[in-house]
Amino acid sequence: MKASLLTFLIGLNSLTGQRALGAECSCASGATAGEETIVEADSLNGNHLTARFAADPVNLATKSATLCTKTAARVGEAKLWMPEMGHGSSPTRLVVGSSTCTIIQRINFLMEGDWEIRVKLDDNDSGTLVVGVAP
Repeated sequence: MKASLLTFLIGLNSLTGQRALGAECSCASGATAGEETIVEADSLNGNHLTARFAADPVNLATKSATLCTKTAARVGEAKLWMPEMGHGSSPTRLVVGSSTCTIIQRINFLMEGDWEIRVKLDDNDSGTLVVGVAP
């Protein structure tokens, strides 16, 4: 029975473009100054969101980020949007790390400026993180 459930979950994650990472996912900073950028915001329902980028500053070459929630919440979407220009970017890929941690992959900042990461969480919760992108 356990093997069947595990097979089902692996298959489900494959269909949704998500896969489990386990302990590799963390928003705990181990970097020294100048090695990473951390942005924070609260969701509409008060869940604290933290995004960690392995670059300081975040730039056009940045392709992933770690997104953590204070309380357990499944991240259903992380959409990139540049409000100043009125456009977004290509879809991101979400990799589940734990109940409070998701890796956002395939980030494609098309140009420098302020970008929003519009996050949809389970239970109809959502939040927006703002990150400045350098050339």
